[in-house]
Amino acid sequence: MHPVNVIGAGLAGAEAALTLAEHGFKVRLFECRPAVMPEVFKTGAPCELVCSNSLGSMKPESAPGILKSELEALGSHVLAAASAARVPGGQALCVEREKFSKIIEEKITGDPNIEFIREEVRSLSAFAGGEKLVIASGPLTTAALFDSLADKFSGNLYFYDAVSPIVEAGSIDMSRAFWKNRYSKGADDYLNIALNKDEYFAFYRELIAAKTVPPRDNEKEIFFESCMPIEELARRGEHTLRFGPMKPKGFDDPRTGRMPYAVLQLRTENGLNSAFNIVGFQTKMTFGEQARVLAVIPGLEKIKILRYGVIHKNRYMYSPGLVNFNLSLKSDPSIFAAGQILGSEGYSEAIAGGKLAALNIVYAAKTGENRSVLDLIDCGRTMAGSLFKYLTMSGAPMKKFVPMNSNFGLVDTKSYPKETFHELSREQISKLAGMLKKI
Repeated sequence: MHPVNVIGAGLAGAEAALTLAEHGFKVRLFECRPAVMPEVFKTGAPCELVCSNSLGSMKPESAPGILKSELEALGSHVLAAASAARVPGGQALCVEREKFSKIIEEKITGDPNIEFIREEVRSLSAFAGGEKLVIASGPLTTAALFDSLADKFSGNLYFYDAVSPIVEAGSIDMSRAFWKNRYSKGADDYLNIALNKDEYFAFYRELIAAKTVPPRDNEKEIFFESCMPIEELARRGEHTLRFGPMKPKGFDDPRTGRMPYAVLQLRTENGLNSAFNIVGFQTKMTFGEQARVLAVIPGLEKIKILRYGVIHKNRYMYSPGLVNFNLSLKSDPSIFAAGQILGSEGYSEAIAGGKLAALNIVYAAKTGENRSVLDLIDCGRTMAGSLFKYLTMSGAPMKKFVPMNSNFGLVDTKSYPKETFHELSREQISKLAGMLKKI
C-alpha cells in the first residue's frame, strides 16, 4: 500500500496524519516551515496558532461545544493535546500555544508510521497518480502551491483575517484591572478593564483615526465577520464596540459597583499569566499606531506589546462545486481536502475536517466504499454532519460562498430542537464510534 501524503502540519493535517497512523497507514506529512515561512507564522512548529489561543466554547449545549464533544468521541488527537495544554479561559478551551505545539510535535515525531518531511510542496505533480493525498495546507497556503491547484480549484476565493496584539502582563496597571468572568460564570479567568463614557470615547476617537496597513496591490479587502479588525467594527458606529468585543453586560465596575460603559477583556496566554491577548482586538493598524491607541485606555498607558496585531490573506476553495461529501475532490477522488482551505472556519472545524478526511480514507481502504463515514449514521443530528453537508452540498453560488463555522443555522432545528441537539449528537456519534471500531 502506498503511503498517504498529507500537505500541511496544521490542525487539520496533524489530525489527519495521526488518525491515519493510528489505523496502521504509513503517512508522509509535509510542512514547508521553517524553510518557507508564510506571513504571520513565527515558528516551524506543527499546529502553530497564529490567531487566538482559544478553540472556542466548551459549553455542552453550544454549537462549538457539540462539535468538540463529537471530536472527543471520535478520538481526536489534536483536541486531546489542546486539553493537555489548557489554560484558564472561562467556558472556552484556551491553550498555551508553545506547549500545545510541542505536544503535537512529539506525537508526530514519535509515531513510527509518520515520516515528517520539512519541505515545501510546490506542485501536486510531485506525487504519483493514484496515491492518496490530503491537502490541509491551510488558509496561508503558499502562492506556489495554490497556483498549482488552479486546474482543480476553480476560482480564487479569499478573505482577510487579522490577529490581536499580545501584551506583557507587567506593563498593565493592575490597579485599574480586575479578574472576573462575564456574569460571574465559573472561575475568574479574564482580566478586565472597565471604562466610563469619557474614557471609551477618548479611545474610540483615536481608534477610528488611526493609520492602517493599506491593502496589497489595491486588492479588495474582504473580511470574515468574526475576524473583523476592531477599527473596521468601530467605523460602523460609535456604539458598535459596546455591543461586541467591549460589551459591558455581565460586569460591575469595582470602582462604582455599577455596570461600566464599556469593558476591555484580556485572556492569558500561558499558565504564568505573564502575557495576555486582547480579546476581539484583531487589527490592521500600523505597529506604531497600535502602541499609541492602546495607551489611551486606562491601565494600558505603559503597555508593552509582545506580538503586534497583523492582517493576512486567507485562501480557500469553492468546495460546494469541487468537493464530495467524503471530502474527496470531484475531479480526482484520490485527493482529499481538509481544514480551512476547504472553506471551514475555526480551529475545531479544521480538526474535524482532518479527522473525517482520514476516517474516510480508512473506511474506503477497509471496505472498498468511497463514502463519508457520516453516511453511516443520521448525520443531520450531528454538528459535523451539518457543517460538512453545508460545505460540500449547499449549492451556494461562488460569489456568495464564505467560510463557515459550526452553528445552529446549519441544523434543521424544526426537526431537531436546539435545546436537545447535544443529546441527539451524542447518540449518533457514539453509534459511529462503535461502528468504526469494528471495521
